[in-house]
Amino acid sequence: MTKRYSTRYKTRKRSFTNTLHCLCLVTIITIGIMTMAFSAPLNRFTVSGTQIIDPDGNEFIVKGVNAFASSSEHYDKIVNCWGFNTVLANHFPDWYWYNPDYEIDLLVAAYSSNKKVVILDLAHDALDSDSGIGHYWLPRIKELVNLYSYYADRYKNNPYVWFQLINEPDTLTFNSEAWISVHQQLITAIRNTGNQNPILVNGWCWGQDACGWGNYTITEQDSAILGLGDQILNYNGIEQ
Repeated sequence: MTKRYSTRYKTRKRSFTNTLHCLCLVTIITIGIMTMAFSAPLNRFTVSGTQIIDPDGNEFIVKGVNAFASSSEHYDKIVNCWGFNTVLANHFPDWYWYNPDYEIDLLVAAYSSNKKVVILDLAHDALDSDSGIGHYWLPRIKELVNLYSYYADRYKNNPYVWFQLINEPDTLTFNSEAWISVHQQLITAIRNTGNQNPILVNGWCWGQDACGWGNYTITEQDSAILGLGDQILNYNGIEQ
């Protein structure tokens, strides 16, 4: 399994710049999602205007990098050598070579005990050639709801464990109904456990949202976050 993953990882490798761009992008939508949920108490991350405030009352600026969910042993390099304060822990629900509870517990313990954030990306990738949110993830929503509910309940008392919902949600299909439905159901599943930690939502494609590589102005029509974000922030009469 490890060899298989290594080959796949090489084919899907993203640049370091793109990884940081993705984190910056989803942090924007997170600020909106957390607005009501973090009115109190002070032992959690809160939002003040455009700033994320950590449990100690200091501004928290995400400096993140991808890592496998089973890579707790790399803490020293990631934090002390490279200076990151956040790790996006990639878990592959279709296949993995480790005990998720054991390895994720180790990862969370290593980072959160030192006030570093772990973002659980529980739907990182798929074996299917088309892993778009509508084609691949929507038919498996019950499985994803159970997965996110389980870990949301497991870490609901640890403010340093955040959640990213679907990694790179779509290809070029722009399935807006699936994008809204899957994210609403997963947000509801997390909140129903009593977990009020930050939730990150990606846009359409990769880290660019609008599925383009050029330097140009993004329109609402081309952006899931700009065009559909309100339906993630407010639904069922509740501001998330």
